[in-house]
Amino acid sequence: GLFYTGSDGMLYRYRKENGSWETVLCWGDSNLACDSDFTMLLLSEDRMAVELSVFGQSGLQERKFYLLAKTPVEELPEKEVLVMEAGDLLYDKLEQYVMEFNRNSEDYHITIRHTDPTRLDAELVSSNPPDLINLTYMDYVKYGQKDVLEDLMPYLEGSNVLDKEDFIESVLEACTVKGRLVCIPDEITCTTVIGRTSQLGSRTGWSAAEAMALAESHSRARLFINNSFSAMMREFFRDYILEAFVDWERGECYFDSEEFIAFIKWVVEHSDGADSEEIPMETLLGTMPEERLLDILTLVNSLETLMIARAYFGEEITVAGYPTVGGGAVHHGTAINQLGIVAASDKKEGAWQFIESFLAREQGIYTFLPARRDRLEEMAAKEAERGIHIILGPDMAEDYDCIPEEDLEQIYAIIDKADFTPREGIREEIINIIVEEMSPCLSGAREYEDAADIVQNRVKNMVQE
Repeated sequence: GLFYTGSDGMLYRYRKENGSWETVLCWGDSNLACDSDFTMLLLSEDRMAVELSVFGQSGLQERKFYLLAKTPVEELPEKEVLVMEAGDLLYDKLEQYVMEFNRNSEDYHITIRHTDPTRLDAELVSSNPPDLINLTYMDYVKYGQKDVLEDLMPYLEGSNVLDKEDFIESVLEACTVKGRLVCIPDEITCTTVIGRTSQLGSRTGWSAAEAMALAESHSRARLFINNSFSAMMREFFRDYILEAFVDWERGECYFDSEEFIAFIKWVVEHSDGADSEEIPMETLLGTMPEERLLDILTLVNSLETLMIARAYFGEEITVAGYPTVGGGAVHHGTAINQLGIVAASDKKEGAWQFIESFLAREQGIYTFLPARRDRLEEMAAKEAERGIHIILGPDMAEDYDCIPEEDLEQIYAIIDKADFTPREGIREEIINIIVEEMSPCLSGAREYEDAADIVQNRVKNMVQE
């Protein structure tokens, strides 16, 4: 019958005789990480051949062949089983390393579990919680505040293969909740705002007032691609809003103030008018249109990011960051494949052994940028050895001997100043409320003052709590 692999890591077969799907195996039990790119041949009810892609030591995908045989449990070597809550297994790299760990470990076998996000909170505090959790794109601050996650700092300080100084300080700070290191990531990315030096000057960081003045001085230009009201709120002015109109220490907010209403009216006037959820991300192919002033989602996911952006703009660029009240430089960071240990687990030693081996692996393959500073510097050295090839479009490319030292220093500065705390939680809820309640003002369906009062009432209770 027909076979397929589900997102839960199971292989299923369709039984035509009764119109049902039966579970054939869990790929993890075979120590294989199977995605959609695999070929399977059932040789008999007890044997099957599998061809699939895995990351090789070069960092490229390689095809591998395996022969699987159904084996009675009593014939398998005894190992202690640890459960990892999967979260978001980006590019299967973590999953593939789990399988490699299982093949090499004499003591432990990690089973990956895919729990519905709505049930995860209950799983973490149940009598049978997972041992490990991948917290990518999760609000780990919430779990850290509830002491659901183990403090990893004692483990890190006691490690013989890892050192606290190996990791980027701003990343570990973001992963520290209530003075406890609740997770450690393997990779990072950042987003920031870049514009033309001829228009921005050589500033690093700018205020919201300066950003608004830029738009006013170029009345025929658009601030950025898809500059909708939603994008203005969620991306460009997000930090300014949460800083200017919320007093976090006193638990107060000022969304019914004349200043906030005037700001919203300015945004509506200088946005595209119609709201849109489209992400304002440049393709970085070809050249930057003259009628656009900024790229507000420059993705810093490689060391040559600034070289690519400079080629795209066709002139010297300035990394301005996101506007704030006082003009300080702010960049947004995202931690990827950050692992934590569930505090209620009774297998913490095995869980740390996996985290330690994953973060310290010799053949470190990274899709984005390493969260370890020493690996980041090693990456820069390798880039210098092989040269840089930048593709700008069909039949458009440029070659460079190495990354300029000033570019590397600026990339490091962006990472060091980036905020890596998750965007989920109360801050994200506040922005969502503003977009929800103020959007009707664009069409005249609601008065600005009435919408501001609603935002104030909804957010005030949240901030006070």
